[in-house]
Amino acid sequence: MLKEFDDLISTLCANSSVVRKERDGRLFFTVAVAASARGA
Repeated sequence: MLKEFDDLISTLCANSSVVRKERDGRLFFTVAVAASARGA
């Protein structure tokens, strides 16, 4: 993976509710919207 891209993702994960997961060599990004979806 490009270092610049990895740094960008790391920054996003550090400063937002984005969760980084690696499965089967692929990266999956999930935005935690459960709380807002419930209106909490």
